[in-house]
Amino acid sequence: MLARAHIHILAAALVMALAGCGGGRTAAGGPSPPDDGKGTGGDPTGGDPAGGGTDPGAGTGAAPGGLGKAADATVLAENGDHIQLASAWLNTTAVLVFSRGHWCPFCVRQLTEFGKQNARVEALGGKLVAITADPEDPPKLRQKTGATFTIVSDPDLAAIKAFDVLDAGNGIARPAIVIVDKTGRITFRYVGENAADTVAIAVVLSELDKLQAAEKAAP
Repeated sequence: MLARAHIHILAAALVMALAGCGGGRTAAGGPSPPDDGKGTGGDPTGGDPAGGGTDPGAGTGAAPGGLGKAADATVLAENGDHIQLASAWLNTTAVLVFSRGHWCPFCVRQLTEFGKQNARVEALGGKLVAITADPEDPPKLRQKTGATFTIVSDPDLAAIKAFDVLDAGNGIARPAIVIVDKTGRITFRYVGENAADTVAIAVVLSELDKLQAAEKAAP
């Protein structure tokens, strides 16, 4: 009888051990959720809300072979003349800065910083061109930012649509940076996911520096 009781005790202990191994996992003690493959990306501004985020579907960042050819579009100069946007990258590298409008504090702050570094942009072979949908924006943006670079408007949304940066819900541009080299090749493209998601001037200067170095190294 004692031997049979001993066997029953051992069997019960074994069942309890197996149950403990196969039990449910708690949120605190369970493993980390699997990586969804999207990652978090890097913030090129070090966390500044007016800096940059990521837009996985927008062709973000630079690519060794470029991101395709830039499309031309007719835009309005500040004096009301119709001009071709492609003239911006005719003999230089164009830095196209798509802006939501003069009423957007993040856009004003970005263009103010870009304006302060305009001399450095030009020294690296670049030309800043801000693009906004409203024809009333250029003089107001210039007044608010003190910008000395070119600001054009795109009331027909031709350029904004051509570069795929349209905020369809508001009929304006999303905050975006597109760098186009002298051959019309897009070398950098960054489209913000929201009004605060803008690119820092340091990122632009770094990209221009790379382009200038590559041009000097070319045979």
